[in-house]
Amino acid sequence: WVGRLRNTWMYEKVKEAIIQLKNAMELENVNPTEGLPEELFVFSSTLIPLVNVDLLVTNENGQLLLSWRDDIYHGKGWHLPGGCVRLREKLEDRLIKTAEKELSVPIKYNPNPIAVRELMEPEFRYTLVNQLERCHNISFLYECTVIPGLSVPNIVNGVETRWFDYLPDNLLKVHIDLYGDIIENYFNGGEHND
Repeated sequence: WVGRLRNTWMYEKVKEAIIQLKNAMELENVNPTEGLPEELFVFSSTLIPLVNVDLLVTNENGQLLLSWRDDIYHGKGWHLPGGCVRLREKLEDRLIKTAEKELSVPIKYNPNPIAVRELMEPEFRYTLVNQLERCHNISFLYECTVIPGLSVPNIVNGVETRWFDYLPDNLLKVHIDLYGDIIENYFNGGEHND
């Protein structure tokens, strides 16, 4: 009986906090379809999995485009460009917006993902207080190409991009876990057409 009473009390506290959050979001004109403030986004990632699109971007020379990442969630290293899907946003729309934001050039892409993978962070991430932050991802990998004649800048929105003829040693573990087999196969001649 005491346990039920305590759970009811905790539920009421959570319910009140949710009402306050809804009111604050309305007051601050937060529209989840346009993205969330960083703190709210990170908190929401402790409650539900994140859905991502990742871009396997290649060029006419058979190279793979990677961008540099350095954050508390996945560490330092090269990774495939990608982005989190917003509420009421189609995967294809996020793919196009990610290319604009992370590559600054339009791309051609196959509308059917070449892989759909799920990853739950299995290891302790010493940089995080809350291990549930960004710990569960469902990722859709799309095959993309840069339109011939266009070039991706070396720095896009302050982030370094680079074309690779090989799998770099410092590819982020999260992308090795998600797509290591696909990327290795690409560099071993299995994915790209010459």
